[in-house]
Amino acid sequence: MNTLNFTECNLRRAAKSAGIFVALLSAGVLTGLPAQAVPVSGGSGASLSSIAGSRTLVTVILRGGAKDPNLQVAEVQGTLIVFTTDDGNRISYTKSDIERIEIQGSVVEKNPAYVPSTVALRPEDQRIVDGAFVRAAELFQNSKDNQDLRIRAAGLLAYNGNKEAAEYLNSLANSNNLQTRLYAARWGLYLAEKPVPANLVRDGLSSNNRNIKAATAVIAGLFKVQDAMPDLVTMLNDRSAQFSAPAAVALAQLGNREIIPQLLDLIGSTSEEKNYAGMNGLVLLGGDDVIESVKYRIEETDGLERFRLIRVLHELGAPEARKHLIRVFNEELTIKPEAALILAADDYWEAIQYLQERLKRREDPTYDNLVYRARNAHAILRSGDMSAIHVFQSLLREDDTKIRGWVLFLIADLADNDLLKLIQPSIQNIDSGLSVIACSTAVSIASPEFRTRFQDVAGTP
Repeated sequence: MNTLNFTECNLRRAAKSAGIFVALLSAGVLTGLPAQAVPVSGGSGASLSSIAGSRTLVTVILRGGAKDPNLQVAEVQGTLIVFTTDDGNRISYTKSDIERIEIQGSVVEKNPAYVPSTVALRPEDQRIVDGAFVRAAELFQNSKDNQDLRIRAAGLLAYNGNKEAAEYLNSLANSNNLQTRLYAARWGLYLAEKPVPANLVRDGLSSNNRNIKAATAVIAGLFKVQDAMPDLVTMLNDRSAQFSAPAAVALAQLGNREIIPQLLDLIGSTSEEKNYAGMNGLVLLGGDDVIESVKYRIEETDGLERFRLIRVLHELGAPEARKHLIRVFNEELTIKPEAALILAADDYWEAIQYLQERLKRREDPTYDNLVYRARNAHAILRSGDMSAIHVFQSLLREDDTKIRGWVLFLIADLADNDLLKLIQPSIQNIDSGLSVIACSTAVSIASPEFRTRFQDVAGTP
């Protein structure tokens, strides 16, 4: 059996759980369709009412072509059809989601999904993760005209042991198009824990195209290509953030501790891209020498530069970082919102109160405000207070897919099994780009190993 069809048995089961049905109902999406609106094929004059409650095996064909076989029709409840699965569970599909129901002649063989290095999941949570892999398989099959999307779906499938997806990624990573090779390596091979082609980094760093060269620096760092070190040092010394920022992070990933002074200088730059690279590089390197260097620099700086250095100390677990953050929170009004996010996640009650009050404000729904609102909820949830979950629920209904993508990345970072139900609609979303992010989020929650790689390529919240 083709590996890409391995879990059609579970397709969209997770996304049709009671929680999603209630959400759709409250949103007015479900409409009253009569029972005969769902065609039944494969039986001599069989109808939905005649097979309901019987042991007849059926395959549900969803709109878009996805299949869910080996089901029995348990009952029809208005606009909802309830099925019994082969493992005895009950799932529901709305009639509007079903194209037709086919009566089977026998049981359809299927291969179970698996996730390497998973955390313990409840059966209902595992079905959601299984559904994410099946959705990824659907995206892989149906996105031949969207190579970037297909690569990202293939990365998920290859991580889950799909040989066809892995072969697809390898073929692209060894093709003639450098840009395609780099994208396949970053969003496919790296996520799937597959090796990078030996000559890819060398070819990329030799390119005269600045975009290609910058993208290659990222690949060199992710795959820890030590031979790239001399080129990366040259790029780090370039005045442009396009070269120096990715080179700084890559060199830190390669363990080059000689760049610590340059990373500190990047934190003081006027370029946000350089700022992030400097902070990220120092955190990646870690160690007592970094902590001491940062503490020394803090005494010589102020404002945002000083706050960035404090954040580095906090990430590295230096005990004095909390004291510095509390001072910023209490004394520096312009930086207070950012300090509150860190302190709230550290269970500092005053910061949690500040963020909760901020959530009650009526603010213009600009992109920046909505992003901060998402980060606000993320910080409160990290503190263990689940009261902010409604913010994620609301933001996942925003029209702006970038905002919804932000929320999904933040949910992946929280890695809370209870949030899997929250992302079910996004997994099945008609927007394929959002759907593949949601699939990656589900797998990130199930697998700490995958989550680390996903954050490596996408950036941490």
